[in-house]
Amino acid sequence: MGPAASRKLPWLALLGALAAMAPAHSAPARSAPAPAAAQTAPAKPSAPADEAHRREYVRKSLVDVSNARRVNVAQLEEALRESHGRGDREVAHQLALLDLTQRFSQLRLQRWLPSLPGKRSRQALTVLADASSFLPLPQMDLLSLPVPSLQDQRKMLSEAIETLSRQLRDAPSLIARQSTTLYEEVDPDDQQRDLEPTWRHLSTHSATLHLLHGDGIDPRHKSSRNQSADSVLAGDSGAFGSALAMVLRDSTHGQVEWSHWEQGAAGPLAVFRYSVPREHSHYEISYDTVTEDYRHQIVQRATAYHGVLSVDPSSRAILRVTVEALPGSDSSLRRSDMATEYQPIQVGAATCNCPVHIVNISRGWTIQMNYSGQVQGFGDLISILDDSTITDYREPQSNSGR
Repeated sequence: MGPAASRKLPWLALLGALAAMAPAHSAPARSAPAPAAAQTAPAKPSAPADEAHRREYVRKSLVDVSNARRVNVAQLEEALRESHGRGDREVAHQLALLDLTQRFSQLRLQRWLPSLPGKRSRQALTVLADASSFLPLPQMDLLSLPVPSLQDQRKMLSEAIETLSRQLRDAPSLIARQSTTLYEEVDPDDQQRDLEPTWRHLSTHSATLHLLHGDGIDPRHKSSRNQSADSVLAGDSGAFGSALAMVLRDSTHGQVEWSHWEQGAAGPLAVFRYSVPREHSHYEISYDTVTEDYRHQIVQRATAYHGVLSVDPSSRAILRVTVEALPGSDSSLRRSDMATEYQPIQVGAATCNCPVHIVNISRGWTIQMNYSGQVQGFGDLISILDDSTITDYREPQSNSGR
């Protein structure tokens, strides 16, 4: 196959995957889940007859919801408004007792953080939003825009691939600062669960990231300016776009379909759902297992996964990607999910679409062993949430004068 033909491969492959898509249709309206409080609370205050009693009605309703722990986005925001004037510790404790039933977007989070009274409450709201990263948005966050035609959807995705491949090929080496906070979920079977926070803070640390792309992508993978998008996406794309490159490459062998429009920081975002079967997956997970002679073994293998891609229709940049693993029944790992948000960053003379926020959530069984290394059985089911914020992108000193 000649070079000219190879340059067409990623677009043809993606269009082949999209050819099986059903005709474009309006995304079904998502109804907000009924609050768990309505199911568990024995008596909920009746609706107020006038506005004067509305706030007291909301306050009592939120007490019921807080006891049930599960709230939707509208209820959470009402609780935040009601918390105005309270202390940092009190607000943090109240937020830490909640679970969301809908996604609290980063856009909403950034609007609310400045209004909170202190560091503890801001951290509590952040982890609450992080834990909701893979849930559906509330109906009020969806935009009522016309669904693009199938042809326009194909064009948008193919141009998104071209934009990403060009970035991976041309991106400069960069340095950035990464701040990571780890949380552990409190055991949901704990008898004191209703008195304990949902997530317990474990640690916070910072590190300097060196995103070395050399002449294109990575010093280990030198590239030519004429590289096809197919070879760029197949290469080691480093921290700039490894998740994006993997998803775009794998999804050409899976399913891609229109989902909805949603509000982004700078305008509407076109959101697509995708799924990748295990036989075409490059997403590897590691998990614990037990051998026939009762020995502990760590297994690493590819797994099926699915998620969403959020595309800026103006720039064709992908601004959000999620990856949700589907571990097999033989795996001690029950969940391994990642959500990454990107943002155009001006670095020197170039504008790079860089990761700015990453959430990882993993859940699995621990394995108990005796002193001789023999497995005694499964231990606790634990969940870890990893929140990373990446800031202060800049070129290395040696590159800044170029």
